Amino acid sequence: MNRNRLIVFVLLSLFALAGMYGKGFEADIPFEFHAGAKVLPPGTYSFVFDESSHEVVIARAGVHVVEMPILTRLGRRDSSDEGTLVFDKYNGVRSLSEVWIQAIDGFLVHSIPEEHVHELVSVKPRGDKVASAN
Repeated sequence: MNRNRLIVFVLLSLFALAGMYGKGFEADIPFEFHAGAKVLPPGTYSFVFDESSHEVVIARAGVHVVEMPILTRLGRRDSSDEGTLVFDKYNGVRSLSEVWIQAIDGFLVHSIPEEHVHELVSVKPRGDKVASAN
């Protein structure tokens, strides 16, 4: 009887965690980049929209690294789009600027007023294999 209660508790906890953070994906970022005030090394990161705080949460190996407030929503794209990260490159520095999550809005999380170049990293939905950078 106690075992069944434990199983139910664990399952409910997992569903609650999944609902709390909403949709997202993992991406293998092949270069150093700025996310908010932090400089992050190349690696695999998860990007999740936290519905309760209206922030994009960036984590590495399951540990929160950065919570980026959303400056503005950018509208919807085709629901078949798997997700994209847009990095602004200025003077050799890449800064995360847009996060596009499958089936929901895009989010502007940083903006550079100077003329800059965009670099895109396309990704797969969370739980699928990570796609390579473009």
